[in-house]
Order: sequence, then structure tokens, then C-alpha cells
Amino acid sequence: MIELIAAMVLVSIMAPTMGLLVQSILRSMMVNNVMIQATEDAAYVIRNFTKHIDGVKAFTDGSLTATNLSFTSYADDATYAYQLRDGDRDLIYSRTDGTTETGALVKNVVVDSSDNDFDSKFIYRGHDNSDLITSGVTPTNANIKSIELVFVLLKNKDTYKYNVYVLPDKEAHINATGLEI
Repeated sequence: MIELIAAMVLVSIMAPTMGLLVQSILRSMMVNNVMIQATEDAAYVIRNFTKHIDGVKAFTDGSLTATNLSFTSYADDATYAYQLRDGDRDLIYSRTDGTTETGALVKNVVVDSSDNDFDSKFIYRGHDNSDLITSGVTPTNANIKSIELVFVLLKNKDTYKYNVYVLPDKEAHINATGLEI
């Protein structure tokens, strides 16, 4: 009888603790799931952006801003245009090769925030690795050495910041030596 009473007292003490423990575990699983989804979305953006930028033949002068990027691909002479849209909170890109196909690369992107550290943007870097736009230089095909895409994803009420730095070789596709691999 004493063991039964002791067991009941022990259960009454541990039951609220177990409830809190289960609640904390479930909350942690939910947060981890959101982080994993944000990372998967970012990986998709990074793969596609890198693949397209790696095939640059020439950047389109006059259309290169912190929220717009346009270039011609060497593979098929198609024109790619990326745009960070503040109102729709997304990153879209289009490919024009006779016909134009447009799609959202990722949604829930923080484009312009009250805190500039959380702004999504294209950063055009010159041959000295300086930010061309910040230094007051207009980005052109001749002076761009690399591009950095900084994007901030909004998942639930949390933000996740990612960036990808791409150094395209505009001449890598030219087989100057005539070697076949």
C-alpha cells in the first residue's frame, strides 16, 4: 500500500514535467523542420543561380541594379533576367529564347526591410572585389568580375539569410586550344 501511494505521489510530481518535456520536444521539432525547409529552398536557389551565372556570355548593360540582373548565356544565346520583387516578396527569373518563360525561383523573400542588413540584393563586384553599386560605379559587362546574391527568406516569423558568390568565367566555354575531352 505504501508503494502504491509513493508511486501515485511520484506520478503526480512527474506528470506536469513530462507534459512540458513533450511540449518542448514538439516545439523543437517544428522549429527544426522550418529551418530544414528554408535550407532546402535556399539550396535550390543557389544551385539554379550558380548554374545560370556560370554560363554567362555577356551581362546586359543598363539593366544591372541591386534588384535586377540580366545576361546572355553562351550555351543557347538565351537571355536570362532575375528580379527581386518587393511587393510580391519573391525572386523570379525569366528565360527568353524565342519565347519567354517566367517563374518564381523562391517566394517569401525579404527584399527591402527597415534594417538594411536583411535586404536581399545582387552585389556586382569589380576586379578589385569592390561593390560597384556602393562605390558609385555603374555595373557593366566590362567591369563586372563576380556577382553575389544575398537573399533573406521569411519562414513563419523567422528570417534566414543566405548568400552565394559566383565568379563566372566568360571565356571558359571557348575552346581556344581545340582540345577535345
